[in-house]
Amino acid sequence: MATQPLSHTFQRDWKVILICVLVTTGALQFGYDSSYFSGILAMQPFVSIYGHYDADTAKYVLTSRVQSIITSIINVGEFVGAVSSFIVGDMLGRRSGLLVAMACVVLGTILQLAANLIGVLIAGRLVVGYAVGLLSCLVPLYVADCAPAQFRGALVTMYQFFIAIGLILGVVVDDGSHTRTDTGSFRIPMAIQLVFPMILVPTLLFLAPESPRWLLGKGKVDPAKKALTRLYGKHVDNNKLDEQLSAMQNSVTQEQAQESSWRSIFSWGPEGRKAYLACSMQAWSQASGINFIVSYGVVFFADVGIDNPYLISTGLYLTTLPGIFISQYGIEKFGRRPMMLLSGSLVAAVLLVMAGCALAPEKTRTLEQTIVAMVFIFLFAFNLAWGPTTWVFTSEIATGPNRGKIFALATGTNWLFNWMVSFTFPYLYNPDGANLGSKIGFLYGGLMVLGCLWVYFFLPETARRSLEEIDYMFLHHVPARDFSVFQVPDLANAEAALADKTLEEKAPYALLAAAKQPPFINDEYVLFFGYEGEDPHVCFQQWFPCQFDAAVWTEASSAAKAGNRDAQQSRGESLLFSSAEQFMMHSKALLFGDVETAQRIIAAPHPSTAKQLGRQVQNFDQKVWDAYCDTVVEQGNYAKFSDARNRDLRSVLIGTGNRKIVETSPDDRVWGIGYSTEEARERLREGKGEEGWGGNGLGRALMRVRKRLTEEDQG
Repeated sequence: MATQPLSHTFQRDWKVILICVLVTTGALQFGYDSSYFSGILAMQPFVSIYGHYDADTAKYVLTSRVQSIITSIINVGEFVGAVSSFIVGDMLGRRSGLLVAMACVVLGTILQLAANLIGVLIAGRLVVGYAVGLLSCLVPLYVADCAPAQFRGALVTMYQFFIAIGLILGVVVDDGSHTRTDTGSFRIPMAIQLVFPMILVPTLLFLAPESPRWLLGKGKVDPAKKALTRLYGKHVDNNKLDEQLSAMQNSVTQEQAQESSWRSIFSWGPEGRKAYLACSMQAWSQASGINFIVSYGVVFFADVGIDNPYLISTGLYLTTLPGIFISQYGIEKFGRRPMMLLSGSLVAAVLLVMAGCALAPEKTRTLEQTIVAMVFIFLFAFNLAWGPTTWVFTSEIATGPNRGKIFALATGTNWLFNWMVSFTFPYLYNPDGANLGSKIGFLYGGLMVLGCLWVYFFLPETARRSLEEIDYMFLHHVPARDFSVFQVPDLANAEAALADKTLEEKAPYALLAAAKQPPFINDEYVLFFGYEGEDPHVCFQQWFPCQFDAAVWTEASSAAKAGNRDAQQSRGESLLFSSAEQFMMHSKALLFGDVETAQRIIAAPHPSTAKQLGRQVQNFDQKVWDAYCDTVVEQGNYAKFSDARNRDLRSVLIGTGNRKIVETSPDDRVWGIGYSTEEARERLREGKGEEGWGGNGLGRALMRVRKRLTEEDQG
C-alpha cells in the first residue's frame, strides 16, 4: 500500500491538521476538571463548606461518602453525555454538538461558582460532566472524520495530549491558590473553566466547518464539498478533493445501505464485534486505575507523606507529555498492538511494585520515594500508548451505519468504569473503608495483566488503514491478527474500475455492505440474506443484479393524496431496472411526486446508491408509504421474476414449492425477521419456531409472487 512521505502530506494538508489540533483543545476541559478538583479536596476553605469539623485533628474533613459523591458525580454526567452524543451529533452535527458542549461548560461552571450548598455543587458538576461526555465523543469523531489517514492516529492522540495539558493547568492553578484562606482558593480554579470555551468556540464559528462525512450522511453533497475545501484550503487540487469526496460518498452510501440499529450492536456480527472491542478497550483503560491518580492524586501524595503534593502533582502530570509524544510516533511506526502491549506491561509492573512496597511493616522515606517514583513511571507508561491509543482505536473502528452509536456506547463505558473507580477508591483506600492504601496496586496491576492478554488475542491492528478499509475488514470477518496483512480492494475507485463490467461482475461491490450469509433450505424454509457464492437462491434479495422491464406508476402521488389505492394502477412508460431495490426506490420517489430523485435513482450505478437516494425523497410520509410499500415490492419482484430474460430466476422461485421464504436480515424486522440465518436455524432447532420473528415483508412478497407465477403456469 503506497503512501506519500509525511513531510509532503503535512505541507499539503497543514490547514486541516491545524483545524483538527484546535478542535482537540476541547479535551482541556476534561483534564483540567479532573486535576483541579482533586486539589481543592485538600483546601480547608472548600472542606469547611462541604465537610465537617474533626476535633481530633482540629481541621475540617470530608467523609469518604461526601468525597466519593462530589468527585464521582461528574462521571454520571459524563456517562449521560457520552451515551446521548450520538443523538446530538446525528441531529445537529459534530460541530454544532461541540457548541452545545461549550454552552454546558459555561452553565455548569456558573452553578459551581454560585454554590454554597452541596446540592448546587453537584448540579453544576453534573452539567459540566454532560459537556465533557459530549466532548469525549464528538472531538475524536470530528478529528477521525476530517484528518488525513496518515495523521489520523497522531491527531486523535492530541486529544490525550490536551487532557494532559489540562491536568497540568489544574494543579498549577491549585498550587497558586491553595495558600489563600478565603473561598478564592477554590473558586479561582473553578472560574478558570470559563476560559476553555474562548478557545474552542471561535475555532468552531470561524474556522472549522461541519464534518463532511456527516453532511454526506444527510445527503448534502455540495455543502460536504465546500466543507472539504474549507478544511484543505482552496489551493488543493480539485481532482484530489473530488477523489476524496467520492471515497467518502461511497463509504457513506455503503453505511446507509445497512440499517442502523441497537439490535445489530448487541448481536454478534460485524457491528456487535466493533461494539465489543470498543467498549472492552475503554473498560480495560479504566481498569488500570488511572482515575485514582487523576481524581485523588493530591490526596494520595499527601497521605504517603509528601510535603508539597501540589508541586509533586505538577511534576507528575508533566511526565505524561513525553509519553504522549512517543505514542504519536510509535503507534504509526510500530502499530497500535505492539505499543499497547508494551505500555500495558509497564503499567502492570509498576502497579505491582508500588503495592509490594506497601507490604513493608514500617513506612520509611525510601519506601515513600519508591511509591512516588512508581506513580511517575505509571503515568508515563500509561500515556505511552494505553491512554491515547484507546481513543484512536475507538474512533477508527466506530465505522459503518452505527458509527455514532458505537462511539457513544464505548465512551459511555469509559465513563461508567471511570465512575466505578472514582466512587469505590475512597472506600477501598481510606482508613474508614477497606484501608488498602497503596496495596490497591495489586488490584489494578492484576487487571492490567489480564488487559494485556486481551489485547494480544482480540485487538486488531488498524494502523495505516483508512476508515473504509477497516469497515471492509469487519464486514468480511477478518480475524484480529490478520488485519495488518489483509489485502483490501481499491474501494474509492471501485465504480470507475468496473465501469465497463457487467452487472454480475459489479455485484460483489454493489453488495459490499451486506452481511454475507449463504442461503439455507430444508423441507419447510428457505432462509436467505446477502450475496454469497453460487447458490441460486441469492436471487431473492432486493439487491440481486438482474435486468427487467417494469411499468412505472405515473399517478401514484395523486392517488396517495386522494387516498385511493386502486388509482395507483394507472401505468405509465416502461423502464429498464437493474435490481428490485432500484424499482422499489424509484416507485417510492414517484409515490411522493419527487420526479428529480426518481430520475437519479434510475441512473444509480448500484442498489446501495438507489437506497441512499430513496432515503432523500422529498415530501415523504411514513403512513402513506406503509400503505403502499408491500404492493410496490410485490410488483417489482413480479416484474423481475416474470421477465423473459430471467427465466432461470423464475424457475428458482417456483422451485421452492410451498416452503416459507424468509429474509434473515439481523438488522431489519420489517422486511426481514431480525435474526441472521444462523440465529434463525438455532431457534428452529430449539423448538422456538417463528417466535419473536419480525415481519418478513420481503419473504411474504416473494411468496405472493410465487403464487401468481405458479397459477400462470398452471393456467
